[in-house]
Amino acid sequence: MTTMNATARFDVRMPEEMKTIVETAASIMGLGTAAFIRSSILEKAQEVIKMHESIMLSQKEWATFIDILNESHSPTPAAQRAVQALRDS
Repeated sequence: MTTMNATARFDVRMPEEMKTIVETAASIMGLGTAAFIRSSILEKAQEVIKMHESIMLSQKEWATFIDILNESHSPTPAAQRAVQALRDS
């Protein structure tokens, strides 16, 4: 892990058993406890943010979405003019 200028802090209390598990996992990964905790919480936070920013649809919503995409639509007058302008240029 690269050297960082860390100034922000979290003060977290946890049961002794949880602390032991974290220390064991950090050791297995060859990391110090603080480095393991930083990388783990960052990974989880990024996952949560990504999930929040994703569009999640139920099966019914997905089917409706696909149906709308598959419907045929006539181009609007503005779209027709834009195509004609491209052809004329």
